Amino acid sequence: MTEAEILAIAIQGQQTGLAIFSVLLSVVSGYIGGLYFFLGTAPWGLKLIAFTVLTFAMITLGALAYNLQYLGEGMHVAWQQLPAKMTGMESLGPPLLVKSFFLDGRQLASMISWIFGSLLYLGLGYMTFIHRWPKDGSAKG
Repeated sequence: MTEAEILAIAIQGQQTGLAIFSVLLSVVSGYIGGLYFFLGTAPWGLKLIAFTVLTFAMITLGALAYNLQYLGEGMHVAWQQLPAKMTGMESLGPPLLVKSFFLDGRQLASMISWIFGSLLYLGLGYMTFIHRWPKDGSAKG
């Protein structure tokens, strides 16, 4: 594999990652709107169905992100095995992330993403099943 091929695939991977993140934001934004306008005071069964659909969406997006992460590691290994690099770049990631204090930048970015996604999922679960929404639909409470 040539340097140009690896760079092209890495850029496609970044575009795919951005698309996954955009879909995640759309799903979560729609769910938050649903929580605020009707799901917060909906019957328990409807909440369970909506949260199940959210769960499947997040599992699917998480699996796609995990697969992209795995493919990205493969691109990183292929990049490291190139004998000489015309670009002069030591790695495929931005220098600020690659040279973090405690972890490799790819690991750090991945860890932050997985923690963010997990906290988001737990927060939506809390807002769906535990939080007491006002009956009149106002933002009080």
